[in-house]
Amino acid sequence: GKISSAWKVSDSDGSVSLDVELPIGVNLATVVVPKPFLVVPVPASTQCNQASEVTEPVHLNCDDAKITSIDFASYGLPDTSGPCSSWASNHSCAANETVVKAIVEESCKGQSSCSVGNYTAFGNMHCGRVVKTLAVRYTCSGGKKSTQAKSAMVTENGTLIWNGKSLVGTHPGIHSASDMEYGVAFSTTNGMFSFHSTKMSDD
Repeated sequence: GKISSAWKVSDSDGSVSLDVELPIGVNLATVVVPKPFLVVPVPASTQCNQASEVTEPVHLNCDDAKITSIDFASYGLPDTSGPCSSWASNHSCAANETVVKAIVEESCKGQSSCSVGNYTAFGNMHCGRVVKTLAVRYTCSGGKKSTQAKSAMVTENGTLIWNGKSLVGTHPGIHSASDMEYGVAFSTTNGMFSFHSTKMSDD
């Protein structure tokens, strides 16, 4: 016979179901039941980007999060030589910062990504014939990511067999169990098994 398995993750609670069939002839096997998946918030982060008027628009991107604030926006010859947090306007050649920030906010705030490239909207400047740059610092918030729980309870065919720390009771075809980083490993013989892992209440 063939060894077969199928697993799925619940969209509602991240629990994992794993069905395994081990045919006669398999005397000992290790079946790893994945721990459930959790959706956790991603901490807010500060991002920066810049582009010159002759290359391309400035692209702001927060992946799955949202652009929640425009913290700095300068068009002209901003000082971007240092870390993102220290970017500053060069007041000898800078468009009105209030206008620049308002235009960037209108295009980008609340979006996951955006592009700003209508540089003429920033107004006239008296900088001579220099290539000007738009520099933006912004905050991404509200993102989420999927991660696996640190611990799990596991049932087999509806009966609790792993309580998050150790094997519970005795069960036909299951010899032992051990905790792993991403799952619970069960030492089994042949047979059909229907495992289900759910998160512990303290995760």
